[in-house]
Amino acid sequence: MAVYPCATEDLSEVLAVLKALVKKQPIRSDSVAGIKVADLAGLAEELRQAQYSVVTWAAGALAYDHAELTVQAIADTVKELNNQDTRCSGLPLAGKEGDQTANQVCGWTTGYPARTSFHRGYPEYDPFLFDTKAMLENGEADALVWVHAFNSETIPPETQLPTIVIGRSGMEFKHEPDVYIPVGTPGIDHAGHAYRMDNVVAIRLKKAA
Repeated sequence: MAVYPCATEDLSEVLAVLKALVKKQPIRSDSVAGIKVADLAGLAEELRQAQYSVVTWAAGALAYDHAELTVQAIADTVKELNNQDTRCSGLPLAGKEGDQTANQVCGWTTGYPARTSFHRGYPEYDPFLFDTKAMLENGEADALVWVHAFNSETIPPETQLPTIVIGRSGMEFKHEPDVYIPVGTPGIDHAGHAYRMDNVVAIRLKKAA
């Protein structure tokens, strides 16, 4: 198995070169982000020769500006491979703490994914305007309600706002919230369901404890 390490913020550049090589476009450089272009050319050829390849990534790990361009480069590469004599799929990996399921629930109850506001009395979707981190940093919120039933170590960000935590039992806070309501975990303390990471199948969770 070949491994070509690079800095996370360089992924966009590396994948842009890989996409060009898959499209058989010339590259006038010997390396990109410390990776030999010849190695990427070999990878591009392996993708073209494979009967069925899968390109996978975890969006949560792409924590840098304009990371969506990285995902777009992956999608374009997968599309180009399917236009050639092979098959290729893209498999985005979601987080492991219920965020995929929460996004599904938000979708079927409102018609929109997460980052949806209800302050006008109806669902309003805007992924930039309703970015929680930005709202907290810009002082645009009056209170913080933190809901998390899976990981006791995933605690709310530090803020001076009144904070309500509905979270897994055993959470330890740097600053105690104004209200803390311990809850059980689906699949351990009570039954429930969770969506598989490919966003296709809902998995039934039985009470284990």
